[in-house]
Amino acid sequence: MERILILCILVACGLVSAMAQECQVCQAANDVYCHNKTSYQYCMSGDVFGGVQTCPEGTVCSNTDDVCVANADLSATILDVCADTSCGGCNINTGKYACVSRTQYARCTSQSEIGAVFSCPEDEICIFGALAAYKSICVPACAADFVNMKSTCTNTDYATTTTTAAPTTTPSTTDLQSACSSAATTTSSSYFYTRYTTDTTCGSYIYCETVSGSTVTWKTVFFVCPSGKPYYDSATSRCVATKPSNC
Repeated sequence: MERILILCILVACGLVSAMAQECQVCQAANDVYCHNKTSYQYCMSGDVFGGVQTCPEGTVCSNTDDVCVANADLSATILDVCADTSCGGCNINTGKYACVSRTQYARCTSQSEIGAVFSCPEDEICIFGALAAYKSICVPACAADFVNMKSTCTNTDYATTTTTAAPTTTPSTTDLQSACSSAATTTSSSYFYTRYTTDTTCGSYIYCETVSGSTVTWKTVFFVCPSGKPYYDSATSRCVATKPSNC
């Protein structure tokens, strides 16, 4: 029993180290703010600065000093910071498995849908981040409890549901340019973020940067907030979990 407890503590400590990264937060490991899997900015003293950078094709924003790394190079310590870790978040581009309940996980299909569902071994819970760190999506509950970590899902059992999500439509170049020009009247900065007001769900925003000092032509990047923080808050220029009052 004592040996098992020691093992749980060691695993838990490792999980804390590996899972301490968070999308859309200045990472302590490399002073980088990953907007999504392929776009990022640099940080200094916890604040972002400079323009938005784009990772080369086939790489993702990570917690390393190189920032962008190939999927094949991800490991227990080299992390895809903006991987979808939401409950039931099947995304075949970020992983073949997803947690669907506190103690169950699913194999994702090629269409990023939930396929076969499996149960974790007894006394283990499903934590998505453990898959990259320890090659197992199920973690001993004692390890998670020791460091106050939670399962990815809170529901006890997986229940099949049918939902119809609104399609994500990328605005046209003209729409993006117009949005930046309108927002520029409220700031003197050469680069800034603005909510994409056509999106009534407040789930997307735009990065605007002047081109050669022009206030007519803009470098733009369109972003969609992640599932865990689905709303863009104009007051903080961050994606948040709770719908802001200004939405």
